Amino acid sequence: MTTTSRANLNGIDFEESFPLFAEIVANLEAPPMPEDLVEFDREITDSESEKAARKLLAVHIRAKKHHVYTLIPAGATLPCLENVVHFSSWPNPKDFSGGANSTEYGSALAIHEIEEAHDKKLCAGCPFRVECLAQALSVGAANSAGGLDDEGVFGGWGRKSRQKIGAKFDSLRRAYVRGVEGGENPMPADDIARIDAEAKEGVPWR
Repeated sequence: MTTTSRANLNGIDFEESFPLFAEIVANLEAPPMPEDLVEFDREITDSESEKAARKLLAVHIRAKKHHVYTLIPAGATLPCLENVVHFSSWPNPKDFSGGANSTEYGSALAIHEIEEAHDKKLCAGCPFRVECLAQALSVGAANSAGGLDDEGVFGGWGRKSRQKIGAKFDSLRRAYVRGVEGGENPMPADDIARIDAEAKEGVPWR
């Protein structure tokens, strides 16, 4: 979502042409986060990223060792297909005449945060969050749905959180390989056995 400052649309300087405009903009307030979305207005925690990355590692091993690839079933009922979701990019302060300190930017940022929290709430009720996250990060997935750096919510998490999960997954994957093949700082044998069992059995990763 590339936002043009409302003070300068189509080359018209509204603040100069319409003196009242500056006063109106100055009194604008960022919309508050709706109460039902407050719990979704946050980034992922370390423990959550660890848990998600371990699920992805099991998905990865399942694909590598057993050639079983994660896929959202055709015809599956998905909240994101039955409701309005948002894929707009975060507002850039450079697109606003007052920069990061402008009221307009603050308002645009608040709106985007509300949109993302809304989409995370939709994802919370989806039974295919792991599959969606795997596809978004291209981990053991039969196809891709979005990328690590893409805007929007996939698997219940926004771009920044997915990047954190992706980094943790890479770290765990390397530790797993060191544990299997030998090397410094390997993954403990018990963890490897647990992940291998999940990969083989296809235990629901909910």
